[in-house]
Amino acid sequence: MYATSSTSRILPFLLALLMLATACGEGSFDDTGAVETEELTSSLTSSQRRQRVTLIQQAAAEVGLKNSVLIAGIANSETYLAHCWSELTWACQGPPSASCGGGPVVAGSGDGPCWKEQGGLGYFQFDAGTYDQTINKYGRDVLTVEGNTHHAVEYVLDMVERSKYISGVSTRAQAMAWLETVRVDGRNWDAWIKTVVHYYNGCVPGRCSKYSQRYGKYSADTRAVYREFGQDFWYRDVVVNTDPLTLPEDLSPHMASVNRGDFIPLEWASVDGASTYDLAMEYSAAGQEWKSYHTWEGRSSSSFNVWPQITDMNYRWKVRACRFNTCSDWSEPAYFIYGNPSSVFTPDEPEQPTEPEQPEEPVTPEVPAEPEGMQSPASMSPAGGVESRQSVILTWSTVADAAHYDINVQYSRSGSDWTDYYTWSRRTGNDFTMWPQVDNTNYRWRIRACDSSECSDWSDFEQFYFNGK
Repeated sequence: MYATSSTSRILPFLLALLMLATACGEGSFDDTGAVETEELTSSLTSSQRRQRVTLIQQAAAEVGLKNSVLIAGIANSETYLAHCWSELTWACQGPPSASCGGGPVVAGSGDGPCWKEQGGLGYFQFDAGTYDQTINKYGRDVLTVEGNTHHAVEYVLDMVERSKYISGVSTRAQAMAWLETVRVDGRNWDAWIKTVVHYYNGCVPGRCSKYSQRYGKYSADTRAVYREFGQDFWYRDVVVNTDPLTLPEDLSPHMASVNRGDFIPLEWASVDGASTYDLAMEYSAAGQEWKSYHTWEGRSSSSFNVWPQITDMNYRWKVRACRFNTCSDWSEPAYFIYGNPSSVFTPDEPEQPTEPEQPEEPVTPEVPAEPEGMQSPASMSPAGGVESRQSVILTWSTVADAAHYDINVQYSRSGSDWTDYYTWSRRTGNDFTMWPQVDNTNYRWRIRACDSSECSDWSDFEQFYFNGK
Protein backbone atom coordinates (compact mmCIF):
# COMPACT_ATOMS: atom_id res chain seq x y z
CA MET A 1 0.00 0.00 0.00
CA TYR A 2 3.03 2.23 0.20
CA ALA A 3 2.09 4.98 2.63
CA THR A 4 4.75 7.59 2.02
CA SER A 5 4.36 9.74 5.14
CA SER A 6 2.29 10.45 8.22
CA THR A 7 -0.33 12.11 6.04
CA SER A 8 -1.13 8.74 4.44
CA ARG A 9 -0.48 9.80 0.82
CA ILE A 10 -0.33 6.66 -1.28
CA LEU A 11 1.49 5.78 -4.50
CA PRO A 12 -0.84 4.81 -7.34
CA PHE A 13 -0.28 1.08 -7.58
CA LEU A 14 -2.66 -1.84 -7.47
CA LEU A 15 -0.19 -3.43 -5.07
CA ALA A 16 -2.09 -1.60 -2.34
CA LEU A 17 -5.27 -3.36 -3.34
CA LEU A 18 -3.54 -6.72 -3.58
CA MET A 19 -1.88 -6.38 -0.17
CA LEU A 20 -5.12 -5.44 1.57
CA ALA A 21 -6.78 -8.60 2.85
CA THR A 22 -3.81 -10.97 2.58
CA ALA A 23 -2.81 -11.01 6.26
CA CYS A 24 -3.07 -13.77 8.82
CA GLY A 25 -3.14 -16.76 6.57
CA GLU A 26 0.04 -18.45 5.47
CA GLY A 27 -0.18 -19.23 1.78
CA SER A 28 -3.42 -17.27 1.33
CA PHE A 29 -2.00 -14.60 -0.95
CA ASP A 30 -3.21 -14.32 -4.55
CA ASP A 31 -0.64 -12.29 -6.42
CA THR A 32 -2.48 -11.95 -9.72
CA GLY A 33 -3.45 -8.55 -11.04
CA ALA A 34 -2.29 -5.64 -13.16
CA VAL A 35 -0.83 -2.26 -12.33
CA GLU A 36 -3.31 0.61 -12.35
CA THR A 37 -2.98 4.35 -11.82
CA GLU A 38 -5.83 4.96 -9.36
CA GLU A 39 -4.77 7.13 -6.44
CA LEU A 40 -5.89 5.73 -3.10
CA THR A 41 -6.17 7.46 0.21
CA SER A 42 -7.28 7.13 3.83
CA SER A 43 -9.37 9.75 5.60
CA LEU A 44 -7.73 9.29 9.03
CA THR A 45 -6.43 12.51 10.57
CA SER A 46 -3.12 12.74 12.43
CA SER A 47 -5.08 12.77 15.70
CA GLN A 48 -6.99 9.63 14.76
CA ARG A 49 -3.78 7.88 13.73
CA ARG A 50 -2.27 8.74 17.12
CA GLN A 51 -5.33 7.27 18.84
CA ARG A 52 -4.91 4.01 16.91
CA VAL A 53 -1.19 3.61 17.63
CA THR A 54 -1.80 4.50 21.29
CA LEU A 55 -4.38 1.70 21.44
CA ILE A 56 -1.84 -0.71 19.92
CA GLN A 57 0.78 0.47 22.41
CA GLN A 58 -1.58 -0.11 25.34
CA ALA A 59 -2.67 -3.54 24.07
CA ALA A 60 0.96 -4.63 23.79
CA ALA A 61 1.71 -3.28 27.26
CA GLU A 62 -1.23 -5.31 28.63
CA VAL A 63 0.73 -8.51 27.86
CA GLY A 64 4.09 -7.04 28.86
CA LEU A 65 5.43 -6.07 25.42
CA LYS A 66 7.03 -2.63 25.01
CA ASN A 67 8.23 -2.76 21.39
CA SER A 68 4.77 -2.02 19.97
CA VAL A 69 6.03 -0.13 16.90
CA LEU A 70 6.54 -3.51 15.22
CA ILE A 71 2.83 -4.32 15.56
CA ALA A 72 1.75 -0.83 14.53
CA GLY A 73 3.91 -1.17 11.40
CA ILE A 74 1.78 -4.12 10.30
CA ALA A 75 -1.48 -2.15 10.64
CA ASN A 76 0.06 0.82 8.85
CA SER A 77 1.05 -1.45 5.97
CA GLU A 78 -2.29 -3.25 5.80
CA THR A 79 -4.80 -0.36 5.89
CA TYR A 80 -2.91 2.78 6.95
CA LEU A 81 -4.45 2.20 10.42
CA ALA A 82 -7.99 2.51 9.01
CA HIS A 83 -10.43 0.15 10.75
CA CYS A 84 -13.78 1.32 9.36
CA TRP A 85 -14.82 1.38 5.72
CA SER A 86 -15.73 5.07 6.11
CA GLU A 87 -12.00 5.68 6.66
CA LEU A 88 -10.93 3.77 3.55
CA THR A 89 -13.81 3.89 1.07
CA TRP A 90 -11.88 2.45 -1.87
CA ALA A 91 -11.78 -0.91 -0.04
CA CYS A 92 -14.66 -3.39 0.45
CA GLN A 93 -17.41 -3.10 3.05
CA GLY A 94 -17.24 -5.75 5.75
CA PRO A 95 -19.84 -6.70 8.40
CA PRO A 96 -21.24 -4.04 10.77
CA SER A 97 -18.93 -3.02 13.62
CA ALA A 98 -19.80 -1.35 16.90
CA SER A 99 -16.49 0.54 16.60
CA CYS A 100 -17.79 2.08 13.38
CA GLY A 101 -21.12 3.28 14.79
CA GLY A 102 -22.83 0.21 13.34
CA GLY A 103 -21.35 0.86 9.90
CA PRO A 104 -19.19 -1.62 7.99
CA VAL A 105 -15.69 -2.54 9.08
CA VAL A 106 -13.05 -2.17 6.37
CA ALA A 107 -12.58 -5.35 4.34
CA GLY A 108 -9.79 -6.30 1.96
CA SER A 109 -10.19 -5.97 -1.80
CA GLY A 110 -7.26 -8.13 -2.89
CA ASP A 111 -9.00 -11.54 -2.78
CA GLY A 112 -11.50 -10.92 -5.56
CA PRO A 113 -14.74 -8.93 -5.97
CA CYS A 114 -16.29 -7.52 -2.79
CA TRP A 115 -19.46 -9.60 -3.22
CA LYS A 116 -17.44 -12.77 -2.58
CA GLU A 117 -16.78 -11.53 0.99
CA GLN A 118 -13.30 -13.05 1.06
CA GLY A 119 -11.15 -10.10 2.15
CA GLY A 120 -9.48 -9.57 5.50
CA LEU A 121 -11.34 -7.70 8.26
CA GLY A 122 -10.32 -4.64 10.27
CA TYR A 123 -7.11 -2.67 10.35
CA PHE A 124 -5.03 -5.80 10.92
CA GLN A 125 -6.87 -7.59 8.07
CA PHE A 126 -7.64 -10.91 9.74
CA ASP A 127 -8.56 -13.41 7.05
CA ALA A 128 -9.59 -17.05 7.45
CA GLY A 129 -11.56 -17.31 4.19
CA THR A 130 -14.97 -15.67 3.94
CA TYR A 131 -16.17 -13.04 6.42
CA ASP A 132 -18.17 -15.70 8.30
CA GLN A 133 -15.21 -18.06 8.45
CA THR A 134 -12.99 -15.30 9.83
CA ILE A 135 -15.56 -14.43 12.52
CA ASN A 136 -16.01 -18.11 13.39
CA LYS A 137 -12.25 -18.54 13.82
CA TYR A 138 -11.37 -15.40 15.78
CA GLY A 139 -14.71 -14.47 17.36
CA ARG A 140 -17.08 -11.59 16.65
CA ASP A 141 -14.84 -9.22 18.64
CA VAL A 142 -12.48 -9.23 15.65
CA LEU A 143 -14.88 -6.65 14.17
CA THR A 144 -14.17 -4.12 16.96
CA VAL A 145 -11.00 -2.06 16.97
CA GLU A 146 -10.14 -3.31 20.47
CA GLY A 147 -10.73 -6.96 19.57
CA ASN A 148 -8.82 -6.66 16.30
CA THR A 149 -5.88 -5.18 18.20
CA HIS A 150 -5.91 -7.86 20.88
CA HIS A 151 -5.92 -10.64 18.29
CA ALA A 152 -3.03 -8.96 16.43
CA VAL A 153 -0.83 -8.92 19.53
CA GLU A 154 -1.52 -12.61 20.16
CA TYR A 155 -0.95 -13.48 16.49
CA VAL A 156 2.42 -11.70 16.44
CA LEU A 157 3.62 -13.57 19.53
CA ASP A 158 2.52 -16.87 18.00
CA MET A 159 4.21 -16.29 14.62
CA VAL A 160 7.51 -15.26 16.26
CA GLU A 161 7.41 -18.42 18.35
CA ARG A 162 7.15 -20.60 15.21
CA SER A 163 9.18 -18.54 12.73
CA LYS A 164 11.93 -20.41 10.92
CA TYR A 165 13.84 -17.14 10.51
CA ILE A 166 14.34 -16.76 14.27
CA SER A 167 16.60 -19.05 16.29
CA GLY A 168 16.41 -19.83 19.98
CA VAL A 169 12.67 -19.11 20.31
CA SER A 170 10.21 -21.87 21.13
CA THR A 171 8.04 -20.42 23.92
CA ARG A 172 5.86 -17.36 24.39
CA ALA A 173 8.30 -15.89 26.94
CA GLN A 174 11.19 -16.29 24.51
CA ALA A 175 9.11 -14.72 21.72
CA MET A 176 8.40 -11.73 23.97
CA ALA A 177 12.07 -11.34 24.86
CA TRP A 178 13.17 -11.60 21.22
CA LEU A 179 10.69 -8.95 20.07
CA GLU A 180 12.19 -6.49 22.56
CA THR A 181 15.58 -6.84 20.82
CA VAL A 182 14.33 -5.76 17.38
CA ARG A 183 15.09 -2.21 16.26
CA VAL A 184 14.04 -0.43 13.07
CA ASP A 185 16.84 -0.90 10.50
CA GLY A 186 18.98 -2.36 13.27
CA ARG A 187 19.29 -5.51 15.30
CA ASN A 188 17.15 -8.47 14.12
CA TRP A 189 15.30 -6.21 11.65
CA ASP A 190 15.78 -8.54 8.66
CA ALA A 191 14.52 -11.59 10.59
CA TRP A 192 11.47 -9.63 11.75
CA ILE A 193 10.45 -8.44 8.27
CA LYS A 194 10.98 -11.92 6.80
CA THR A 195 8.75 -13.33 9.54
CA VAL A 196 5.99 -10.81 8.80
CA VAL A 197 6.08 -11.34 5.04
CA HIS A 198 6.03 -15.14 5.39
CA TYR A 199 3.72 -15.75 8.37
CA TYR A 200 1.49 -12.67 8.39
CA ASN A 201 1.18 -11.91 4.69
CA GLY A 202 1.54 -15.50 3.48
CA CYS A 203 4.11 -14.54 0.82
CA VAL A 204 6.68 -17.35 0.96
CA PRO A 205 10.11 -17.01 -0.68
CA GLY A 206 10.33 -19.06 -3.87
CA ARG A 207 6.54 -19.33 -4.19
CA CYS A 208 5.50 -15.65 -4.17
CA SER A 209 6.56 -13.61 -7.20
CA LYS A 210 6.18 -10.32 -5.33
CA TYR A 211 8.24 -11.30 -2.29
CA SER A 212 10.78 -8.48 -2.63
CA GLN A 213 8.00 -5.90 -2.99
CA ARG A 214 6.24 -7.22 0.09
CA TYR A 215 9.47 -7.19 2.06
CA GLY A 216 10.13 -3.59 1.04
CA LYS A 217 6.59 -2.47 1.82
CA TYR A 218 6.40 -3.84 5.36
CA SER A 219 9.85 -2.44 6.06
CA ALA A 220 9.03 1.01 4.67
CA ASP A 221 5.62 1.28 6.36
CA THR A 222 6.99 0.30 9.77
CA ARG A 223 9.85 2.74 9.33
CA ALA A 224 7.29 5.45 8.40
CA VAL A 225 5.11 4.98 11.47
CA TYR A 226 8.21 4.87 13.68
CA ARG A 227 9.39 8.24 12.33
CA GLU A 228 5.88 9.72 12.42
CA PHE A 229 5.60 9.49 16.21
CA GLY A 230 9.26 9.27 17.16
CA GLN A 231 11.46 7.24 19.49
CA ASP A 232 10.26 9.01 22.64
CA PHE A 233 6.67 7.98 21.90
CA TRP A 234 7.41 4.36 21.02
CA TYR A 235 9.76 3.58 23.88
CA ARG A 236 8.12 5.57 26.64
CA ASP A 237 6.87 3.90 29.78
CA VAL A 238 3.21 3.01 29.31
CA VAL A 239 1.09 2.95 32.43
CA VAL A 240 -1.04 -0.19 32.29
CA ASN A 241 -4.33 0.06 34.09
CA THR A 242 -4.32 -2.97 36.37
CA ASP A 243 -7.26 -1.81 38.49
CA PRO A 244 -10.02 -4.41 38.41
CA LEU A 245 -13.05 -3.40 36.38
CA THR A 246 -16.14 -2.70 38.44
CA LEU A 247 -19.43 -4.41 37.78
CA PRO A 248 -21.87 -2.56 35.51
CA GLU A 249 -24.80 -1.10 37.42
CA ASP A 250 -28.16 0.61 36.81
CA LEU A 251 -29.38 -2.04 34.38
CA SER A 252 -32.64 -1.09 32.63
CA PRO A 253 -35.25 -2.41 32.15
CA HIS A 254 -35.43 -4.10 35.53
CA MET A 255 -38.53 -5.49 37.27
CA ALA A 256 -40.61 -4.15 34.42
CA SER A 257 -43.32 -5.33 32.08
CA VAL A 258 -42.47 -4.63 28.44
CA ASN A 259 -45.09 -4.65 25.71
CA ARG A 260 -44.52 -6.45 22.47
CA GLY A 261 -42.68 -4.23 20.02
CA ASP A 262 -39.88 -4.01 17.52
CA PHE A 263 -37.06 -4.09 20.07
CA ILE A 264 -36.13 -3.53 23.71
CA PRO A 265 -33.26 -1.14 24.54
CA LEU A 266 -31.04 -2.66 27.24
CA GLU A 267 -29.01 0.03 29.01
CA TRP A 268 -26.50 0.22 31.88
CA ALA A 269 -24.03 2.66 33.43
CA SER A 270 -20.67 2.75 31.63
CA VAL A 271 -17.61 1.49 33.52
CA ASP A 272 -14.38 3.50 33.70
CA GLY A 273 -11.58 1.76 31.83
CA ALA A 274 -13.86 -0.64 29.94
CA SER A 275 -13.48 -0.92 26.18
CA THR A 276 -16.26 -3.47 25.49
CA TYR A 277 -19.15 -5.21 27.20
CA ASP A 278 -20.59 -8.74 27.07
CA LEU A 279 -24.29 -9.46 27.63
CA ALA A 280 -26.04 -12.72 28.48
CA MET A 281 -29.82 -13.27 28.55
CA GLU A 282 -32.06 -16.11 29.72
CA TYR A 283 -35.80 -16.77 29.56
CA SER A 284 -38.34 -18.73 31.56
CA ALA A 285 -42.04 -19.43 31.70
CA ALA A 286 -43.43 -18.64 35.14
CA GLY A 287 -42.26 -21.19 37.69
CA GLN A 288 -39.99 -23.04 35.27
CA GLU A 289 -36.20 -23.26 35.06
CA TRP A 290 -34.18 -20.58 33.27
CA LYS A 291 -32.89 -21.39 29.80
CA SER A 292 -30.08 -19.66 27.91
CA TYR A 293 -31.39 -17.28 25.25
CA HIS A 294 -28.22 -15.73 23.77
CA THR A 295 -24.85 -14.15 24.64
CA TRP A 296 -23.55 -11.07 22.84
CA GLU A 297 -19.83 -10.24 23.07
CA GLY A 298 -17.64 -7.24 22.31
CA ARG A 299 -20.26 -4.44 22.43
CA SER A 300 -18.55 -1.05 22.52
CA SER A 301 -21.35 1.08 24.01
CA SER A 302 -23.40 0.88 27.21
CA SER A 303 -26.65 0.10 25.41
CA PHE A 304 -27.89 -2.66 23.14
CA ASN A 305 -31.17 -3.31 21.31
CA VAL A 306 -32.59 -6.83 21.48
CA TRP A 307 -35.56 -8.34 19.61
CA PRO A 308 -37.04 -11.11 21.82
CA GLN A 309 -38.29 -14.00 19.70
CA ILE A 310 -40.22 -15.74 22.46
CA THR A 311 -43.18 -13.73 23.70
CA ASP A 312 -45.15 -14.00 26.93
CA MET A 313 -42.04 -14.95 28.90
CA ASN A 314 -39.93 -13.79 31.83
CA TYR A 315 -36.43 -12.65 30.85
CA ARG A 316 -33.35 -11.92 32.93
CA TRP A 317 -30.11 -10.42 31.62
CA LYS A 318 -26.70 -9.45 32.94
CA VAL A 319 -23.65 -7.59 31.64
CA ARG A 320 -19.91 -7.48 32.32
CA ALA A 321 -17.23 -4.94 31.42
CA CYS A 322 -14.07 -5.96 29.51
CA ARG A 323 -10.69 -4.45 28.72
CA PHE A 324 -8.63 -6.39 26.17
CA ASN A 325 -8.22 -9.88 27.64
CA THR A 326 -9.73 -9.25 31.09
CA CYS A 327 -13.35 -8.82 32.18
CA SER A 328 -15.20 -7.96 35.37
CA ASP A 329 -17.55 -10.37 37.10
CA TRP A 330 -21.09 -10.47 35.76
CA SER A 331 -23.49 -7.87 37.12
CA GLU A 332 -26.51 -8.74 39.18
CA PRO A 333 -29.29 -9.80 36.77
CA ALA A 334 -32.12 -7.51 35.74
CA TYR A 335 -35.60 -8.91 35.06
CA PHE A 336 -38.44 -8.03 32.74
CA ILE A 337 -41.60 -9.60 31.39
CA TYR A 338 -42.05 -9.46 27.63
CA GLY A 339 -45.68 -9.47 26.52
CA ASN A 340 -48.36 -10.59 28.96
CA PRO A 341 -47.82 -14.07 30.44
CA SER A 342 -51.35 -14.13 31.85
CA SER A 343 -52.74 -14.04 28.32
CA VAL A 344 -50.97 -17.16 27.10
CA PHE A 345 -53.56 -19.12 25.15
CA THR A 346 -54.59 -22.28 27.01
CA PRO A 347 -57.65 -24.13 25.68
CA ASP A 348 -60.38 -25.02 28.18
CA GLU A 349 -61.00 -28.68 28.91
CA PRO A 350 -64.07 -29.64 26.81
CA GLU A 351 -67.17 -30.85 28.63
CA GLN A 352 -67.83 -34.57 28.36
CA PRO A 353 -70.99 -35.27 26.36
CA THR A 354 -73.94 -36.88 28.17
CA GLU A 355 -75.21 -40.23 26.98
CA PRO A 356 -78.02 -39.56 24.50
CA GLU A 357 -81.47 -41.06 25.10
CA GLN A 358 -82.19 -44.08 22.96
CA PRO A 359 -84.98 -43.56 20.48
CA GLU A 360 -88.08 -45.72 20.87
CA GLU A 361 -87.61 -47.02 17.36
CA PRO A 362 -84.31 -47.31 15.51
CA VAL A 363 -83.71 -44.48 13.20
CA THR A 364 -81.21 -44.56 10.36
CA PRO A 365 -79.07 -41.47 10.83
CA GLU A 366 -78.15 -39.34 7.91
CA VAL A 367 -74.49 -39.53 6.98
CA PRO A 368 -73.08 -36.00 7.12
CA ALA A 369 -71.16 -34.77 4.13
CA GLU A 370 -67.41 -34.99 4.52
CA PRO A 371 -66.22 -31.49 5.44
CA GLU A 372 -63.80 -29.96 3.02
CA GLY A 373 -61.61 -28.67 5.85
CA MET A 374 -59.46 -25.56 5.92
CA GLN A 375 -56.72 -25.26 3.34
CA SER A 376 -53.05 -24.95 4.32
CA PRO A 377 -51.33 -21.66 3.42
CA ALA A 378 -49.30 -21.63 0.20
CA SER A 379 -46.88 -19.34 -1.70
CA MET A 380 -44.49 -19.27 1.25
CA SER A 381 -41.37 -17.09 1.19
CA PRO A 382 -38.44 -17.40 1.80
CA ALA A 383 -38.32 -20.79 0.13
CA GLY A 384 -34.60 -21.40 -0.30
CA GLY A 385 -31.70 -19.00 -0.64
CA VAL A 386 -29.62 -17.02 1.85
CA GLU A 387 -30.94 -14.37 4.24
CA SER A 388 -28.28 -11.77 5.13
CA ARG A 389 -30.16 -9.14 7.13
CA GLN A 390 -30.74 -9.19 10.89
CA SER A 391 -34.44 -9.95 10.45
CA VAL A 392 -36.23 -12.37 8.12
CA ILE A 393 -39.75 -11.64 6.85
CA LEU A 394 -41.90 -14.77 6.43
CA THR A 395 -44.83 -14.33 4.02
CA TRP A 396 -47.61 -16.59 2.73
CA SER A 397 -50.91 -16.43 0.86
CA THR A 398 -54.01 -15.74 2.93
CA VAL A 399 -56.55 -18.52 3.50
CA ALA A 400 -60.27 -17.77 3.26
CA ASP A 401 -62.07 -17.76 6.63
CA ALA A 402 -58.79 -18.06 8.56
CA ALA A 403 -58.81 -16.03 11.79
CA HIS A 404 -55.14 -16.53 12.58
CA TYR A 405 -52.04 -18.58 11.74
CA ASP A 406 -49.55 -20.72 13.68
CA ILE A 407 -45.87 -20.70 12.58
CA ASN A 408 -43.33 -23.38 13.48
CA VAL A 409 -39.58 -22.82 12.93
CA GLN A 410 -36.77 -25.37 13.25
CA TYR A 411 -33.01 -25.03 12.77
CA SER A 412 -30.00 -27.22 11.94
CA ARG A 413 -26.26 -26.59 11.58
CA SER A 414 -25.78 -29.58 9.25
CA GLY A 415 -28.99 -29.46 7.23
CA SER A 416 -30.23 -32.58 9.04
CA ASP A 417 -31.11 -33.44 12.66
CA TRP A 418 -33.53 -30.54 12.93
CA THR A 419 -34.15 -28.94 16.33
CA ASP A 420 -37.33 -27.10 17.22
CA TYR A 421 -36.63 -23.34 17.42
CA TYR A 422 -40.04 -21.89 18.39
CA THR A 423 -43.74 -21.94 17.50
CA TRP A 424 -45.64 -18.67 17.30
CA SER A 425 -49.42 -19.00 17.70
CA ARG A 426 -52.43 -16.91 16.74
CA ARG A 427 -50.65 -14.55 14.32
CA THR A 428 -52.85 -12.42 12.08
CA GLY A 429 -52.10 -11.07 8.61
CA ASN A 430 -50.00 -12.87 6.04
CA ASP A 431 -46.48 -11.93 7.14
CA PHE A 432 -44.32 -12.26 10.24
CA THR A 433 -40.87 -10.84 11.04
CA MET A 434 -38.43 -12.99 13.01
CA TRP A 435 -34.90 -12.16 14.21
CA PRO A 436 -32.93 -15.46 14.11
CA GLN A 437 -30.59 -15.75 17.09
CA VAL A 438 -28.32 -18.50 15.69
CA ASP A 439 -26.02 -17.28 12.88
CA ASN A 440 -24.68 -19.39 9.99
CA THR A 441 -27.50 -21.88 10.33
CA ASN A 442 -30.12 -23.64 8.19
CA TYR A 443 -33.73 -22.81 9.12
CA ARG A 444 -36.97 -24.37 7.93
CA TRP A 445 -40.53 -23.22 8.64
CA ARG A 446 -44.11 -24.28 8.15
CA ILE A 447 -47.51 -22.72 8.80
CA ARG A 448 -51.13 -23.62 9.34
CA ALA A 449 -54.36 -21.62 9.19
CA CYS A 450 -56.94 -21.67 11.98
CA ASP A 451 -60.42 -20.37 12.71
CA SER A 452 -62.33 -20.53 15.99
CA SER A 453 -62.94 -24.27 15.74
CA GLU A 454 -60.25 -25.95 13.66
CA CYS A 455 -56.83 -25.64 12.02
CA SER A 456 -55.59 -26.83 8.67
CA ASP A 457 -52.83 -29.38 8.30
CA TRP A 458 -49.32 -27.99 8.59
CA SER A 459 -47.89 -26.88 5.27
CA ASP A 460 -44.77 -28.49 3.86
CA PHE A 461 -41.51 -27.04 5.21
CA GLU A 462 -39.71 -24.28 3.32
CA GLN A 463 -36.03 -23.72 4.06
CA PHE A 464 -33.47 -20.87 4.06
CA TYR A 465 -29.92 -20.25 5.26
CA PHE A 466 -29.27 -17.39 7.72
CA ASN A 467 -25.71 -15.99 7.76
CA GLY A 468 -26.30 -13.37 10.45
CA LYS A 469 -25.08 -10.21 8.74
